[in-house]
Amino acid sequence: MVTSLLYVSRMTLEPEEVAGGIAAIVEVARSRNADLGISGALVATDAHFAQILEGRRDAVFDVMASIERDRRHTEVTVVWTEDREQAFFSDWSMAYAGTAEYVDKKISPLLRGSLPEHERQGVISELLLLIQCFVREEE
Repeated sequence: MVTSLLYVSRMTLEPEEVAGGIAAIVEVARSRNADLGISGALVATDAHFAQILEGRRDAVFDVMASIERDRRHTEVTVVWTEDREQAFFSDWSMAYAGTAEYVDKKISPLLRGSLPEHERQGVISELLLLIQCFVREEE
């Protein structure tokens, strides 16, 4: 059994810092996640991050606490957690799917918190599918 968690956040990186900042996040995450037995995937836009973390519950929430303290993020919002039989990204300590601007349309309403619950669940499902599609394209 693994815990899967999806969070979204607002990026605080300046435009000239984005490429280097994301590369640093991915490099550290791959090493740390491999040590902790965590898998996952990250998608970025010009303004936001969306990331899935998967693994032992305590490890996932420890990493989440670290992300919440990371100054490259603000408005870090956990939008979905689920205990699952299988991880979505078990082969990746951290898959990075690159930037995907049209994902922004899914992240923004989740950060505003203004969606009715039935719409919120639909947006979360779409975002999970988009992240999975991006990672498959990068394989």
